[in-house]
Amino acid sequence: MQLKPALIVDFRQDGPSAGAPFDPELKETVELFDQDKEVFVFNREEELRQAKELVSRHGYEAEPMNLVLLPPHAERTGYFSDYGFESGAGHLYLYEPGIAVFRLGTGAVQDTDAPMKTASEAEPEQAQRQMDEYVIARFHEADGLHFVVDRQHDELMDRTARAYGCTVDFIIS
Repeated sequence: MQLKPALIVDFRQDGPSAGAPFDPELKETVELFDQDKEVFVFNREEELRQAKELVSRHGYEAEPMNLVLLPPHAERTGYFSDYGFESGAGHLYLYEPGIAVFRLGTGAVQDTDAPMKTASEAEPEQAQRQMDEYVIARFHEADGLHFVVDRQHDELMDRTARAYGCTVDFIIS
């Protein structure tokens, strides 16, 4: 998982099939990581800044935004398209402002409504089953299984994890 700076360009003024008249100049100025219709994805913030200036000079409005690039093996749920997209190049992206990403862990956890649970009493499978209803995507990284949910559900995920003797470690919240 990586954060990628992106620029979302408003092409409405030219109609749906107009394309980007600044494309050749953009490709000479910066290195694009990926593009999908009106979304231009970069590797560095500096490239984003340069692209935004160029797009503005051509008279287009554009909104910068961070995208979360998921690993290609990420499992998507039916909610995925509400929070992101798959580019023409096959990359999976989520709009960073609307999501939370976390790992589920075990350890001594105190839930305010239940007695203290030790790591051996944790029930991560039960917690995952409860959380599945809200999951947008999940993927494995070197440090464990990651879950993506709507940012509004971060507190719910924390409470659910505690109820089953688990912890959540938010990577993006």
